Amino acid sequence: MERNQKQTCPSCNSSNVVPIIYGMPGSDLEEQEQRGEVILGGCVVTDNDPDLCCKDCGREFHKEEGRG
Repeated sequence: MERNQKQTCPSCNSSNVVPIIYGMPGSDLEEQEQRGEVILGGCVVTDNDPDLCCKDCGREFHKEEGRG
């Protein structure tokens, strides 16, 4: 998938999808979350964490599941 290619939600087909960012956020990421540009996923990371979140239906999913 190209970086600028927009993903769509596999559940509702919405393109209102944002990345989920894991790890300790800095002030820049906190500001991006407040603007609704990203979701902060927390500091505990596993091998199977979702990459994206649909802001319309709330579905969290892996990039491979989305349609882009």
